[in-house]
Amino acid sequence: MERNKESQSSIPLEYPSTAEASKLKDTPTVPSEAPTTIPQSLKPRIRPSFATPLLQSTRSQTLQWTLPKPFQQHKLIGRSRAAWHTSFLVPSLNAVLDAGVLIDDSRPQNVFITHGHSDHSLAILAYCRRITPPDVYVPSETAMHLDNYIMSSKALNLGFSVKSYHNFDEEGNRHSLPNTVGGRLIPWGEQFDRLRLNTPSPSRRSKTPSPVPPTDTPAEAEDDDLDDGGGDPADLILPTHHIIPVSSSSSTIFPLKTHPTISVSILPRSHTVPSVGFLFTQTSNRLKSEYRSLPGTELKNLRQQGVDITYQHRTPIFAFLGDGDHTSLLGDPEWLVGNEDKGISGCPVVITECSFLTDCEEAQGHDMGANAF
Repeated sequence: MERNKESQSSIPLEYPSTAEASKLKDTPTVPSEAPTTIPQSLKPRIRPSFATPLLQSTRSQTLQWTLPKPFQQHKLIGRSRAAWHTSFLVPSLNAVLDAGVLIDDSRPQNVFITHGHSDHSLAILAYCRRITPPDVYVPSETAMHLDNYIMSSKALNLGFSVKSYHNFDEEGNRHSLPNTVGGRLIPWGEQFDRLRLNTPSPSRRSKTPSPVPPTDTPAEAEDDDLDDGGGDPADLILPTHHIIPVSSSSSTIFPLKTHPTISVSILPRSHTVPSVGFLFTQTSNRLKSEYRSLPGTELKNLRQQGVDITYQHRTPIFAFLGDGDHTSLLGDPEWLVGNEDKGISGCPVVITECSFLTDCEEAQGHDMGANAF
């Protein structure tokens, strides 16, 4: 409190003492015959005062952490409150972990959703954009529902229904894509031009009949795929996001498109809805044990002969588990403790829910989750 009081003004002020004030009060005022106007050149310059910025409030909900060495370049920025919202930014990886709330105005390219609860996915709409659509990693069972949620929001903004360029079933399997040619998504500009030229404004669709397309000639028949859906705005595709269904039953390890040396693997989670965790690892080449005692000249000769003397070693950076119980941590899983025989180190940082530790708190948490809307 004292620091705040002292920082209220950037100019120190001096006040007369009590005795001096009394003396000044008793001194009679003598009219001066000298002119009271002070020349402009003699007027003292007044220093402007500025508001002193306050220290960051301890009540701020957004916190920052720096990961331990050797990954201190990675920072975790965000906040989490059980049954309210959870979201963390990792700027160095161009990633956001869960999207229950907006942390700041950044829009990362990689979005990782652990499960579909609204406190972890509600703000996904803010990350969808036509320029550089983000990659959204989501449990396969939730992929279709999340895509429908995003496209429904787009329909509310446009005033008419739109079809997604994703085509999922309830198990997260992708089927044939609409508005594609040879597996290539028709670019947004090409679709927009086709609709603009062939389709009236949505507000006039009921008043103005759609133009009758001309009879195809042999030369035009090759472009039938481009005109599939006619000029109906319902066929408009908004490529604002790229959903990637993931499953913990798969051992697939995929690299980040924005960071080729960083790979992500999927971890199993036990929750009330389909849920996964994400393990972020850094891949590097290390010398095989049988070659470590050899001098550099011999290693160089082996490389020139085409001998593979290195192996890929995966060093975990952190694991993000989201919500769920502790069962995925039981039994010292390999991703947690490591396996040097397979070239895997142990995970130094695990981010997981630990809000409700007792049975009473767990019951309260389920009740809060049901009323989160």
